[in-house]
Amino acid sequence: MTTNERPKIGLLVVDLDDTLWTWFDAWYESFSSMMMELQKATGLSREELLPAIKSMHEQKGTAEYSWLLDELPILEPFRAGRTAREVFDSVLHAQNSARKYNTVLYPGVMSTLRYLKANNVTVVAYTESLSFWTEWRMRTTGLDGLIDVLYSSPDHDFPEGETKETVRTLPNEEYGLKRTIHRGVARGIAKPNPQILKEIVAAHAVAGRSVI
Repeated sequence: MTTNERPKIGLLVVDLDDTLWTWFDAWYESFSSMMMELQKATGLSREELLPAIKSMHEQKGTAEYSWLLDELPILEPFRAGRTAREVFDSVLHAQNSARKYNTVLYPGVMSTLRYLKANNVTVVAYTESLSFWTEWRMRTTGLDGLIDVLYSSPDHDFPEGETKETVRTLPNEEYGLKRTIHRGVARGIAKPNPQILKEIVAAHAVAGRSVI
């Protein structure tokens, strides 16, 4: 397609993880960094930690559970009633640094989305990933506003006694999306889900133009 041609599509529906950006690489590198620092901080072995973490991930239904270090029973002797931020700051720093460094767009994604935006193509993203980390990746990769509407799974519940306000460590303007509209889907819905896709097309299709 040359830059002088206008696309004939009106709506593009895309996945995000390992489609527009590197989800697995970022998760693997951040998890590996966390594990390495956690072993140093606790003296626990990988063989002791992995089954406990796997069990927690299965219980919460996600490998991106934000309060993993706060709730792992095997870490309770080290926490002793304190939060993970108080006890495992170096561990969380290593995890977050690796996550940010490795969360990048695939080549051509940014230029393609800018081209579609300039030609009035509506771009809708649909992901199974949780709301908080999806918004973080959107901000980190610069896609807030280039994607018109985001559909994602809701976040996991906050730990007892915590709220969105109490767990935030940055100013409120550092959270959420400023230009992309964010809509949730019901908890537990897995892709591919024909009904969700039908709803997206019904809500966002452009008359006289095709859907991809």
